[in-house]
Amino acid sequence: MEISTGLCSGEATRRLCECLRAEVENENSRQQSGVWRCLVLALRRNPHSPVHWLSCLLLILMSLLLLVAFPSQQDSGRSGLLVFEGLFMIVMAAINILLGVWEEYLRQTEMTRKLSGILSDTTSALRAYDENGESPLYFPVLMPSCPSLSFIPTYRDGRLVNLPVGLLVEDDEVLMPPGTQAPVRMAQIVSGGGEDIVVLNRGDTFLPAAGKSVEHETIEHSHIVPWSRFRVKEAAATYIIKHSLAVSLNRPISVLCQEKHIFVIQLLSHRLVWIFLGISFVVNLLRLALLPDDVADWPEMVYVLQIYTVMPLLPLSFPLFWTVLRWYGTACVLTSFNYCRSQRDNSANEPLTPDFTPPDPGTDVKNGRGNANRKRVWQTLWEIVKGQPDSLSHTANILEGLGNVSVLSCADKEGVLCNPSPYPNKVFFFCSEDCNETASTDGNKPDDDIVDQDKSETDELPKARRVSWHEHKDTTINGLGSVACAQLSEPSHAVLQTEESEHQNRLFLAAGTGQLLSHSLISDESWLSHDELISDLLTSQSPSLTASQASPGLEVHAQVLDLSVISEVGTVRFDDPSWLKFLQSLKPLGLNILLNCANQSPSASLWRQSHVASLAAAPSKPSDSLERYLFTLGWEIGFTSTGLAAFQPLSSLSVFSVRTSWEWMRPPSRQAMEGSMSSSKWRSLSSQLQLSRQRPSMVGAMAVTQVMVSQIVKQVDSGSYQLLSRGPADLLLDQCVDFWDGYELRSLTAQERKRVMDFHRRSSLSGYCVALAYRPVDSLSGLTQDVYIDLPPSYHDDALEGSESPEDLLQSDASPSESDSINRGDSTAFLEKGPARCISVNPESCFRFQKGQVFIGMVSLQYQPKKDVVRLVEELDGAGIRFVHFSSDSELKSKVFAAKMGLETGWNCHISLAEDEEQEYLQATDGRESLSCSTGSRVDEIIDGLSQDTDLETVFMNYKARLPRGIKQVRPHLENVDNVPLQVSLFTDCTPHATQEMIEILQENGEVVCCIGSALNIENIAIFAQADVSFGLEPICPLPYSKTGSSVDGGDVLKDTFASLRQGTDCRKTWHHLPIWLACVLNSLPCSLVFHREDNIRIASLVHKARHITMSLRRCFLFLWSCLLTLTVSVTLGSLFFLPPLLSGLHIIWLSVVIAPLLSVSMLTVPANKRLMTTMTAKNKEHVRDLRRLSVYYIIGFVPQAMVVVLCFGLMLGQFCENVKETVFTNSSNHTCHPLLGMRDSASNWNGWGLEYVQSLALAQDSNSFLLALYFVFASLTFIERSKPLRKLRIADFKGWGICAGISFVLQIIYFSISTWAWSNAAAADMFTSRLSDIPVTVYVIGLFWPLPLLVVHELVKSHDRKIYARYQKRRKLEFQTKLGMNSPV
Repeated sequence: MEISTGLCSGEATRRLCECLRAEVENENSRQQSGVWRCLVLALRRNPHSPVHWLSCLLLILMSLLLLVAFPSQQDSGRSGLLVFEGLFMIVMAAINILLGVWEEYLRQTEMTRKLSGILSDTTSALRAYDENGESPLYFPVLMPSCPSLSFIPTYRDGRLVNLPVGLLVEDDEVLMPPGTQAPVRMAQIVSGGGEDIVVLNRGDTFLPAAGKSVEHETIEHSHIVPWSRFRVKEAAATYIIKHSLAVSLNRPISVLCQEKHIFVIQLLSHRLVWIFLGISFVVNLLRLALLPDDVADWPEMVYVLQIYTVMPLLPLSFPLFWTVLRWYGTACVLTSFNYCRSQRDNSANEPLTPDFTPPDPGTDVKNGRGNANRKRVWQTLWEIVKGQPDSLSHTANILEGLGNVSVLSCADKEGVLCNPSPYPNKVFFFCSEDCNETASTDGNKPDDDIVDQDKSETDELPKARRVSWHEHKDTTINGLGSVACAQLSEPSHAVLQTEESEHQNRLFLAAGTGQLLSHSLISDESWLSHDELISDLLTSQSPSLTASQASPGLEVHAQVLDLSVISEVGTVRFDDPSWLKFLQSLKPLGLNILLNCANQSPSASLWRQSHVASLAAAPSKPSDSLERYLFTLGWEIGFTSTGLAAFQPLSSLSVFSVRTSWEWMRPPSRQAMEGSMSSSKWRSLSSQLQLSRQRPSMVGAMAVTQVMVSQIVKQVDSGSYQLLSRGPADLLLDQCVDFWDGYELRSLTAQERKRVMDFHRRSSLSGYCVALAYRPVDSLSGLTQDVYIDLPPSYHDDALEGSESPEDLLQSDASPSESDSINRGDSTAFLEKGPARCISVNPESCFRFQKGQVFIGMVSLQYQPKKDVVRLVEELDGAGIRFVHFSSDSELKSKVFAAKMGLETGWNCHISLAEDEEQEYLQATDGRESLSCSTGSRVDEIIDGLSQDTDLETVFMNYKARLPRGIKQVRPHLENVDNVPLQVSLFTDCTPHATQEMIEILQENGEVVCCIGSALNIENIAIFAQADVSFGLEPICPLPYSKTGSSVDGGDVLKDTFASLRQGTDCRKTWHHLPIWLACVLNSLPCSLVFHREDNIRIASLVHKARHITMSLRRCFLFLWSCLLTLTVSVTLGSLFFLPPLLSGLHIIWLSVVIAPLLSVSMLTVPANKRLMTTMTAKNKEHVRDLRRLSVYYIIGFVPQAMVVVLCFGLMLGQFCENVKETVFTNSSNHTCHPLLGMRDSASNWNGWGLEYVQSLALAQDSNSFLLALYFVFASLTFIERSKPLRKLRIADFKGWGICAGISFVLQIIYFSISTWAWSNAAAADMFTSRLSDIPVTVYVIGLFWPLPLLVVHELVKSHDRKIYARYQKRRKLEFQTKLGMNSPV
């Protein structure tokens, strides 16, 4: 039965749309009672909602009572105001309730609406397929793997493509390599059409019976299992959507919402409202009972005055004010983000994705409302009001998240923090003393840690000696380094150039286009012709394998050269300007690298990767992928691609060895070492090794699969064969007998072997190390195809002995021919068929075939963080934000990379989240191992990896920290020991589950976590959903390498895909770019922002913007509630002093809905403080810490305002009463004016103030309103900048406040004028009226000059507050920077 070729892209996209539509419908059906459900959720005690059912009910009840009181007040001049006040309160209650319900509805349905938008865009893009039937862009199958990318080979449109896991749909056919985990539920397909034999659930590891490792004691052919076809049983989008919907509403409540809920709902609405209501009710009831003739009617005394008292504290303006300002602040941050994203760096078009150069940190912050103009801010605000769900403004608000963020975590490294693969950083090789002395004169010296011999200073050699590089061309291996030199530019003149001119005179071309860099300066000297180079190439054959005797006058040194990454061009360069003196040693090394990188078959690389994963029973990083940037070293040495055409790739020999980490760290064999150390040292080292090997079940002694690859190439012109090998030093060194010192072959003694292994151990602990070797081959007897060999776990080099030539060990004498040579194309058909087993040769003989090689050198590789990442860590550290890296690598590798980023990696600075199953056993062993080391590494492993000259006391100082190991030990440590795990910046050995749980632990302890990670990694969904706010980054993807310039098997498509990733979001929604865009948006459903790694985004700038707006909102709301509480206190004080109503309901509405909010808005216009990014934010716990201190500040700063207003009100009424007595009762001596109660002989309400003299009362109330507005304006001046005294501020810098204050003052004057005019016209002709001239001078003096003492009082309060805040900041910074844990003094 013929197996189908998978789904077509159109059908698969339709099924994905059906899956999305089904999930959306299910969620909508679950929320059918949406309005009522949202109403209940909005009105109950919900920290996200600005309204509460009790306060709303009280507001509606009081508005109805005002309408009921209207009939009883018809004879009063103020009766008409009650209707307006009651109706206005009902309208505001309705608006606030509807706004709260709408906000809750947007929050509840935001994720569903985001899915609906994705579905709509996908459906629109699908119409293009119906019109033209073209296949969209896919990543090629042979693209190098990367941990931050979730791809799986899938059959689409009759071909095998690299499909993002999130786009898998039911009935998709995929290829699963052995040792990989199933991303979704799937079943194996039997080629004969039988039933499914293997069913894998999500997370299960595919280990076929034929691929499981079998213990064997001899060298055998590898049982490489072909990749198996599986049929997907469940769409991956189902898991993504269900998990995102399940946790979308469970994120931690933001700091701003918590503070609002505690201060507004719990304190004001639930406590102060009832306290003031009770006080007012008791006082006015006593007045009604004790002074019935001096007060108003019972309706006004029983409930109208109480309504006026608590009206400012009711949800009149605050819910609307809170919601709109939050939306506006979010719109400002999003507009800033979009503005920065639109300013793309032109260098983003470089193939190797160089670092962008973002604008100055303050530029986009200042231009958030300028260059990213106000129009776009209001457009974004309108989109938020309508419910535009892309930024998750209601469930994961970026303003509240970034404004209070205390931890910025990163879940991925490759493609996010650095390039997808490590770059070479050191080169190790041997050189003779002659070459070393020449280089030493230019300042280069051998590595002191590797070479322990004394080095003497030598005189500088003549310049002619330094510039000549081919005078030794007749040496044994000089020809190897001269291959391809037809295009190898002579570096003799380059040595005379400065470092800057040398960099400028090179041509750097794009990686992946098949062109290598070359020196642009060509020597005037004549070059060897290509024929001469070929004739010089490896002129010595088999007899040359016996090294010549070293010259007695020249010693050999181990040389280490450092390399630096030039990110602008994506290549490396030597740090030492005199590196060309070592060119004789570097030429064979560079050629080996280029031939291995360019000639390796991607299919064979995938086979090696799958076999390593099968042996380890877990996914692994393939060495071919880790060594992908090795070719940049060949470029730097000077080789080009044209000369590589002189070699034809034939077969390869791959050797797999499974060892424990203790064996991997072992020194060379006894045969190699016994000649270089005394017997006592050897016995001591053997005892250490024996002690290590007695614990093979330790977590530290995990299985390590090593791969050594030997590439056989044929020289086209001469027909000779060469064997070029690369792999780990401990494997490769066993196959070497000689080494190249730059001038001649030398025997590889125990001393050189020790130097090699020392460098290998050090480099492997902190990164990756590749050793290179070579030998000529007389014939390829039987090796006509790729061979894969497994070494037994107990293999040692001493097990194979013999004197035969390696070529004589093969069973077949057949010579390779075109028909016999393996098809080394990159067709994906090999993945299902598997490599053909070369059964004609004995595996042990094949392994012996690699012996007798010449050691060339080693290259260590490390991941290099991007420059913008280092800058980001520095900026965040200054802002009190901890950058936390969750690394999946081992502890030592993670420490090296973290140190390069600028993170602390010393004592008490990192924790391993790997679960140690034998922790109890380790704690029961000797004293050294009982220490719970901060790195979790075993002491013996560290000792074995260090040279004998290392100071072990210094090493052990870093391993005495008492920190938990494993995610399960973190919470007990926090409860019982100290809080150091909260202050750690590096977590190693992390799994997605451990990362998610650690973020949850950080949140439980008050940290606000922002998480960034790859948007193409499906494992990040749970992590994104757990964080307070998340950013999904489209990572830098690896490019396949080809020596010819044409990318292998879809590389052109890959370049087009990268080009599409740099386009705008709308461009990527087309059918052509649909897979990449759709995978990103699905994997980043819980993310607030999604952008490409190359976009010009400064996260620190967004934090600055959000923090500035958040702090401005805090000042805004604090000032608003201070003003509203002052209105309540003023009315209450008037009742306590038996005065008529201090303010009417209309005055209270005017001040609380117009004046106070307008002045509060001015806080948002204040420019950011220059020290904003050096302050520490509060944690998400213990909100409103110093409530008592804030209460004292309010009493000192605002209560005197209310007292002054009450005093002025009493003085005005007293003067008006005297005027009434003199004007109306001129002939009567029985009428007296009481200082508080007025004309007590009057029989009307309030002794005449409620009816006959109501215009005078209205004038006094208007004056009170004016004074309060004036005081609010001056008080707001002290709120605009709390970190500086008023005398140090330039008011001209606060134009926004000046405009708002001016508008408020003008509006209050207009209101005062209209109210005074209206009451004067409403008064009857025979009614007594008062004018401004009737107000006593004392009131003018006290009322108008009080703002000066008011400013002094507020400045004193602010000065004390600054001192308290400064002490708090010092303590928070000390806690942030101190990691002493239980020994900390803080």
